[in-house]
Amino acid sequence: MKRFLIAIIFSVLNITVLQAQSLPEIWSTDKIFDIPESVYYYAGGDFLFVSNIGGNPTAKDSNGFISILGTDGKLINLKFAEGLNAPKGITVYNNNLYVTDIDNVTVIDLKTGRIKNKIPCPDASFLNDITNDDKGNLYVSDTQKDIIYKITGTKAEKWIYDNNLLKAPNGMVFLKGKIFVGTVNGIAEFDTGNKNFKIIIQHEGMIDGLIPLNEGSFIVSDWKGKTELLRNSKETVLLNTTSEGINAADLGFIPEKNMLLIPTFSDDRVIAYIIKFP
Repeated sequence: MKRFLIAIIFSVLNITVLQAQSLPEIWSTDKIFDIPESVYYYAGGDFLFVSNIGGNPTAKDSNGFISILGTDGKLINLKFAEGLNAPKGITVYNNNLYVTDIDNVTVIDLKTGRIKNKIPCPDASFLNDITNDDKGNLYVSDTQKDIIYKITGTKAEKWIYDNNLLKAPNGMVFLKGKIFVGTVNGIAEFDTGNKNFKIIIQHEGMIDGLIPLNEGSFIVSDWKGKTELLRNSKETVLLNTTSEGINAADLGFIPEKNMLLIPTFSDDRVIAYIIKFP
């Protein structure tokens, strides 16, 4: 759910309302992944990065890796980057791939997959999603510690914490000087300049994936398997695979194709759907 897509998303999806409807499936991979948590569309290469936890989400076992997947669902490279522990959120800035990994942000060379650096975040225990602003500053959520970190260069600092509204922060996206964050209270917004923080859409339950559409509209996932449209105070269920045991983790999106990408976590697949707009 990443910064460089947002301007495209707003222009492609400049709509006033989405109607409730099922999501037609385009393709589904085989069960080739190992607990896929996040899908990130890299427009610069027109392919997808997929983070694989590869075991316990909090274990430092070096089993985690990053895959590259074509937008047609065909595998390009299962283990593009290896040696991570439990990678989750992904963002790209300049020639670097940034991945959250329990208590650090791992910096990976975008072309070679080589790990270049690890940026520790003080007191972190469950770093989850990550986004970046126009200047390359990184913002990272710790879902267990209720902290938003800011990373400038190679230095991480606790940026927002001890805030009663910031509960279990997860999905994050930067847009026009503001960060939007999925929490158990709903979608929060804070200003990167003055840190002003508020809940803009109330919602019960965990928000994992977070995709902004037009003003005040988001597509969110709850990890358990439900994907919804949130528009102002209205919630519309687009897809719910909870009863099938198919999770919906950190969503990806390709705006030019209206393609929603769902990593299924313990189901070990990525599934692509088309969102049809009126």
